[in-house]
Amino acid sequence: MVERTRKLAKPPAAKPPAAKPPAAKPPAAKAVAFPRGESGDQASLVAKRIASFSKKNGDNLRAAPTMYGQIYGIIREALLSGVLAAGDLLSIRALATALGTSGMPVREALGRLRVEGGLESLPSRAYRVPSVTIDQFRELTLMRLRLEALATEHAAVRIKPSDLIRLGAELDFMSNVIRTSQLDYLQAHRRFHFLIYEIASMPLLCNSIETLWLRMGPLMGPLLASADLDEEISFHKQLYFAMERSDPTACYQALEIDLTRAARRATAYMVGLEAGIRGT
Repeated sequence: MVERTRKLAKPPAAKPPAAKPPAAKPPAAKAVAFPRGESGDQASLVAKRIASFSKKNGDNLRAAPTMYGQIYGIIREALLSGVLAAGDLLSIRALATALGTSGMPVREALGRLRVEGGLESLPSRAYRVPSVTIDQFRELTLMRLRLEALATEHAAVRIKPSDLIRLGAELDFMSNVIRTSQLDYLQAHRRFHFLIYEIASMPLLCNSIETLWLRMGPLMGPLLASADLDEEISFHKQLYFAMERSDPTACYQALEIDLTRAARRATAYMVGLEAGIRGT
């Protein structure tokens, strides 16, 4: 009897391993804009704010011989003095209307500030004050400390009695307005520091510091709101007294304390804002 051969069933073919999902990319650092609490057409509100700043400081800001130069100086000083905040929108048409001029000088001024890093252009042909990431802020703070310390140390050995009078007047003004007008304080704060850098008589260094302030100035208003105001004035008094003694080392120490304390507040604030952005 012929035995029939049993056919064995073939085992099922092994399935190829499932493709692993691509590794998640680490989230990019988010740029943080500091809200102003304004409503409505932001570009028009920003333009009115700049026009008000220009009117209040007209003699100093309109010294340039051309309209383009005047508009450039107005917006640049608004960036340096904290009148503008990160995330603010600037419209050529709104600015031209608010400042009583045509669009051409406004367009040229905004374009120059974009090249200098103070503004960024948008597809809508508008401009915006750049936001910053925490890493960028830390880098800017480190650069400020190195460059401003150098200028301050040189100013300490060159300062004259007439310079101390001007510096003291700015410090007194800062002390008087810090609780009543944030913008007046920030403008005086800018004048106080740059008077020291002017005394250093190093124009190339001063220009480099101004370039950093184009990015840092718009952050100073929101950061002042979280500052200990008495401490804020105290740091600047320490710097003034060090300048009065012509002591470069003490000047450096006062400046370092001022910048590092502000950097810690800023970092904590920005971390909180980024956490809020991720949670939305």
